[in-house]
Parts: sequence; C-alpha cells; structure tokens
Amino acid sequence: MAGRGTNRANGLTASAPTSRPVVETPAHGPTTRKPTAEELALLVAKVVETYGGAERLKKVSVIRQFGRVSSRMRGGKVGLMERFFQPPHRLAVGIHFAGEAKEVRKLAGPRSWRNGVEVQGMRRQAMLLQALRMGLPWLFVERSGEVSDLGASELDGRAVRMLGLPAGGSLWIVAAVDPESGRILRSVGSMEVPGAGSFQFESDYGDYRKVDGLLFPFRERLLVRGQETGWVTLEKIELLDQAPPGTFEP
Repeated sequence: MAGRGTNRANGLTASAPTSRPVVETPAHGPTTRKPTAEELALLVAKVVETYGGAERLKKVSVIRQFGRVSSRMRGGKVGLMERFFQPPHRLAVGIHFAGEAKEVRKLAGPRSWRNGVEVQGMRRQAMLLQALRMGLPWLFVERSGEVSDLGASELDGRAVRMLGLPAGGSLWIVAAVDPESGRILRSVGSMEVPGAGSFQFESDYGDYRKVDGLLFPFRERLLVRGQETGWVTLEKIELLDQAPPGTFEP
C-alpha cells in the first residue's frame, strides 16, 4: 500500500497565501519532463475514468462510510467512525472512542460545526481540506481545466505525477497520481496559518475496491506535516439517494 517508505511527495510548501505550492521534484530529464497541456488533460481524464467515469461520478448524491479509526494521539486507540460525504463541500464525520464522548464534525459549504458549535478559521479549513481530498475524483470532473501539473515525484519507489488545484485563499489540494493506473496514491491539503507557516494534511490510500462501479480506497494512512497521526480502515460504503435529515447541519 502507498505510504510506507519515502515521503518525498510531502515536499509541499506555500511561499505566499495565494501562491502555488512548490513540490520537490527530481531533475528534469527524458522521463520527468513537464507534460504538454494535452498530456495533462489525458492524465486527468484517466484518473476520472479509473474512479468510475464522469457520468457515473456525476450521478452520486451522498456517500456513507462505516469503519474504524486509530489515533496516535490516543496511543493507537481504535474508535468507530461513520462518515457522510456529498461532493464536493458537504461532510459529516462522527468518531467514538470507548470511554469518550462522541466527536461530531460537520461541514456544509461556507459553515462548519464541531460538536454542535460553529467553528471558523483553521478548524473549518481543516474540514474543508478533508472534504476536498475525499472529493478529488469529482473535482477532476468539474474543474479539469484548472488542474496544474506540479511536477514528477516518487512515492515508495513509484513514479507519481503531482496534480494540484487551488481551493481559495491559501488552500491547495494536491494529488499524487500513478500515471500507469490512474489511481490517486496520496492526497495533500495545504494551508497557510499566520505565525505557524504551512500545514499539510495528507492521506495515503490503499485497499482499492469497487462499489456500484466506483473505485474507493478502503484504507487511509493519515499524516500532518509528514508525521503519521493514524489510520482509517473502512468496512462498508453505501451510495445513498439522499442524506438523512440534519446530516450536514447541527
């Protein structure tokens, strides 16, 4: 699975709030030259097709996921997780660790809540970046013309292409794509925090499976600034016609 080994694809920084992130790349040569606009468009189209194709992706209303999450901050403790996602900007995550109160985070467009209390700033941006990382196949459909090539890199000895999308202000979302399979092996959400520099929230993906013709990773390795923070292991994914009432609002 992606994620064990080199972190060269972590080399993501932003020199100014609206600047493109700079990704560490090997020296350009015959195999690492920057692709033409046509080649970039073909790679984006390949990713879309790999994840189920534009028509099938467009028909998705709500995704419901069940699984388990481990947290290094809790000494590797494992909790239960339920997650709803409505592409591209609506997200609801409930996590329950034994002996602790359930934590619920919700994002609905420009507003977000944590345990029923509205939050803004970095907490909202972190939720938005999580939604954008989950929604990359849909973003590649809706905003294919805005995708930037950020260079070639390596992930666990595999050549990847770093494809980026601006997400407003200092926010960027970047996908490390395997050009052979069209799979997204890693996603990186980047934001600038005043006084603290650039933060990167990363997910490495594995255990890919098809659900109703769409490709999903059932295993995620979570990192912040290159440091592993935990894992998500999904057990079930459902595609819903609509979300239960109140799913994305408190």
